[in-house]
Amino acid sequence: MSAQTLITVDPSALLVDLNIREAALDAAFVDNIRANEMIQPPVVHKTDGGLRMVTGHRRTLAAVDVGHQEMCVIVTETPEDSEHLIKQISENDAERASLVPSGPSDTSSWSCSG
Repeated sequence: MSAQTLITVDPSALLVDLNIREAALDAAFVDNIRANEMIQPPVVHKTDGGLRMVTGHRRTLAAVDVGHQEMCVIVTETPEDSEHLIKQISENDAERASLVPSGPSDTSSWSCSG
């Protein structure tokens, strides 16, 4: 698998045209993104046309809606790399579901390159 990179991008520049479901936004979700930004960066992969969304369509649309000029994304080289990463995230989320909630994650040490 190729390397994954965490970078900062303008959310309005991302290609969000392919999604398995309608990325409908509700007020509570948008308010949450406004107040808390994002805990899990969306996953994108490189295409000739730019960075295409793989996961995080709703988060990205909400970030645009609230006027965020920048957000972190995880960039993978190919859709295959993205699929592998999604499986990892899904597996981690399933594992966390059985844990006792301990509060929000500390993301203060995360940094994106631009």
